Amino acid sequence: MKKLLLTLALLVLLGFLSGCAWLEKPRPDYRERMIAAALRGDTEAGLLAAAERNTYLDACGSSEPRIDFDELLLLGRCLTLRAGDERLSQEQRLCTGEVLLNRVASPDFPDTLEAVLAEEGAFPEALREGLHGAVPDRRCVEAAWELLSGRRMLDSRAVLQCEGRPLGPVCATFCDRYYRVTYFCMAEASSPDGGAAGAS
Repeated sequence: MKKLLLTLALLVLLGFLSGCAWLEKPRPDYRERMIAAALRGDTEAGLLAAAERNTYLDACGSSEPRIDFDELLLLGRCLTLRAGDERLSQEQRLCTGEVLLNRVASPDFPDTLEAVLAEEGAFPEALREGLHGAVPDRRCVEAAWELLSGRRMLDSRAVLQCEGRPLGPVCATFCDRYYRVTYFCMAEASSPDGGAAGAS
């Protein structure tokens, strides 16, 4: 009788534990929620998902990078305008975004993505004018997520993206299906005012 009661107690305990495991919620897919919000241009939903993700990561004590939704959306839009062409590889999109983030990290350039993109002469006027109205492409937002999560393809000193001819030591070269060659380069020297020479 004692054995039977012990066996029943163990079965009840195992059932309770498996029930708890079954009830445990899977981790919410904050990445997909933030990317989907960026694709819709839904800033409110994106900021909410980012805040919930940060709270979740803080509660877990996670060292995962905290992704700022506004930066994700801005970088995704910029990549769409600069590297959204389907002829380009995802690796080239990543390098395009990395050059921008390397500029943000460099003392020779402004310290925010918004300010880097607004620099006079750094990027085509049409890109700056269309930036905030651009509808981002999924591949570009996914590349932005990877970059903001810490993925890197180039030397941290690569701050130039050039077509036709390199303007400094080359870190990577890409040739698209129309045989356009794009170079990702380090700046050869700094100008007297502290800005990188030959920025494109």
